[in-house]
Amino acid sequence: MNSLPELSATDACLAAKPIISMSSLRAAQTKRRLAELPWKQIQDYADAKSAVIEEILARAQDGT
Repeated sequence: MNSLPELSATDACLAAKPIISMSSLRAAQTKRRLAELPWKQIQDYADAKSAVIEEILARAQDGT
């Protein structure tokens, strides 16, 4: 007896769809790299992170 649930074609397609988009992955990698740098103040990190994330989001909206 098979204990796995049956998947419809729609469910199978949704399961195969990537969960993390490239822009989200790029943003996470960038934030990680920035977090590893020595910052005098946490606000300096926040400012740098915000600028980079805004650029990534703009590129994602443009499709580049």
